[in-house]
Amino acid sequence: MSAYYDRRLSPPMMSLLSGPLAWLLADVRGEWGETWGAHLQTRLSDGSPERIQLYAGRESPLYVSQAKGGFVVDVGDGKSRPPRPGFFKLAMSSGQLAEYGPELKAWLAEAMASLNPSFNEKPEARAQVGMVRRYGLNYRAGEPLLVLDTEAQVGFRGGRNGSGTQEKDALKLELEKKGIGWHQKLDVLGLLPSGRVALVEIKGSPRDLVKAVEQVLCYQSLFLRVQASDGLSARELGSWISQKRKAGLLPRTRTPIPETGPPVPVVALPDPEADGWADRWRATIAPLMEQHAGALAELQFLRLSPEGEILERAPA
Repeated sequence: MSAYYDRRLSPPMMSLLSGPLAWLLADVRGEWGETWGAHLQTRLSDGSPERIQLYAGRESPLYVSQAKGGFVVDVGDGKSRPPRPGFFKLAMSSGQLAEYGPELKAWLAEAMASLNPSFNEKPEARAQVGMVRRYGLNYRAGEPLLVLDTEAQVGFRGGRNGSGTQEKDALKLELEKKGIGWHQKLDVLGLLPSGRVALVEIKGSPRDLVKAVEQVLCYQSLFLRVQASDGLSARELGSWISQKRKAGLLPRTRTPIPETGPPVPVVALPDPEADGWADRWRATIAPLMEQHAGALAELQFLRLSPEGEILERAPA
């Protein structure tokens, strides 16, 4: 099988965060990052270069990737970006990237100024941004979730015979027969205190519970396929956590010890009505729980604050 998911980068890439990109990591961890809901994620996909990607909420202003001859800076996803400086898209050494630091920082400030200041205030975005920072960069030992990645996407390795595409298409058909739609990016991938992988789908209100469960059903199938391909092992996850901790992307505190086991589906959303919340959620998704009883046997609920803080947990 060819499904895979791996975010561990090479030492030269990760060393950028303690070298020419140290200023960016400091900004993300500080007041600037708090204001913009910023976070840095490692990215690696079949046929694409390794990259360190900056997110400001759900926007991605820029990324730095590995290239032949050095490193490349380019514009991330989104709209309304100012003109790129001449050094963008050029392969640079670590030293050259450091020299362009002030110019890159100035360009980033201009890019952020062009964003709508309310872009993080939609309930779903606000909850996701808050959760990613609160339980990632600012995770504290013993908390109910360690956030490892956001907008997590499973890849399918190709080949001359197109085996990756064939497997992806076959899985889509398999899910379709079960009444499950295809979705690309999981909101949050994390670890529970038990060490089990958590697949977290976040929504803005209880009105979207059914949609959240439908999406997490797809992601559960995708990540089970990764595990069947010998991916997401406890050793891989432990190595990734160690790498992120050393780079400053996770705090140097005690984190869950990864365990190999089926991923746990989780739906999380703000609900201001604390009384009887779990029973109301169960009633809302009861038809789906009956239809997909096996797949949802371990489904978990997280009731969030509007800022993404976990207030209460319950089994579905």
